[in-house]
Parts: sequence; C-alpha cells; structure tokens
Amino acid sequence: MDLGNLMQTLVSSGALQQLSGQTGESPSATQSAVAAILPTLMGAMARNASTEGGVSSLMNALDTNHDGSAMNDIAGLIGGAMSGTPAGNGAGILSHLLGGQTNAVAGMVAQQSGVSASSAASMFQMLAPVVMSYVGQQKQSQGLDAAGIVSALIGAGGQAQQGASASPIGGIMSMLDSNNNGSSIDEMMSIGGSLLSQFMKR
Repeated sequence: MDLGNLMQTLVSSGALQQLSGQTGESPSATQSAVAAILPTLMGAMARNASTEGGVSSLMNALDTNHDGSAMNDIAGLIGGAMSGTPAGNGAGILSHLLGGQTNAVAGMVAQQSGVSASSAASMFQMLAPVVMSYVGQQKQSQGLDAAGIVSALIGAGGQAQQGASASPIGGIMSMLDSNNNGSSIDEMMSIGGSLLSQFMKR
C-alpha cells in the first residue's frame, strides 16, 4: 500500500482543499496534518491486526462496510464521515483503532503541523473512513487475504520511513513503540514526518 499514492489521490481529488475549507486551516498546515494522520491510522491498523481477533475484525469490516467503492467519491466519503453510517463512521473507526489515545494523538498532530487540536481531531474523523476504504480497495484489487492485508499494512508503515523497507510484524510493532514505553504515539508521528518529506520531494 503506497501512502504517497494515497496522499496524491487526496490532492488530485480536491480532498485536501475540502479538509482545509471545512476546518478553516491553511492548505499547507492541512497537508502537513494529513501527512501525519495517514501513517498514524495505518500504523494503528497494523498494530490492531497483529492479533488473530484484530485481523478477523478488520477483514470483516473491509468485507461488509469498506470494500473500496467509496474511493470513487472521496469528497462524499469525507463529507459523510460524521454521519455515523457504517461506511462513514469516523468516530467509531477511531475508537477501534486508537481508543483512549485519540485525543493525545490528535494533539500531537496539531503541535507538529500547526493546525488546532480540534481541527486535527476533525481531520482524523474525516480521514478514518478514507483510509479504511483505501485498504478495502487494495484488498479487492490485489485479491489480498488476511495475511496479505497484514503484510501490506506493515509495508506501508515501513515505506513511510525514508530508506526503510517492509519488515516482519514484530519489526513494525517495535517501530511503533521504539522506546519500549508501551505507547506508539511518538513513533507513529515520526512516520508521518517522513511521509511528508517524501511527498514534498515528488
């Protein structure tokens, strides 16, 4: 899964402009925030999928509510992210992926990117269904099974680090908690900084 490609899709579809308009943040700050949010969500998804129950839950969600078809209307997906529908339930997705860390992670995105904490939280909620739909799209187009999904998520996390390559699941779990403090917030945010650097070089 190519996070740079997903970012480019958000740019070309007008989604970044939409996010900027809905939050009142500048385009540059919005882009910086999104560059941190995408790998944060992917990293959290990879971490959750590292357990049998987690990957089973993810596969069920992809099969029932996030098959990737919504990527044909990203603007509509973002616009409906606050609706609470199965495909657009941004808050529900965040609760599952980040749990009690949601506010803390949003605060760190705000601090890094220059957007307000409330804007960062809103962007997380609006982008969560997009990331789920993107993963569902990749699952469908590549015919990925559970092992393939986990491998692709790990690859996305490794790809976001400059010069890094896909690593075993234990490797990305260590990357998300490199200081062994039991919290992956700092590590997921550092991946976001690398993604932004890569995107800006395109």
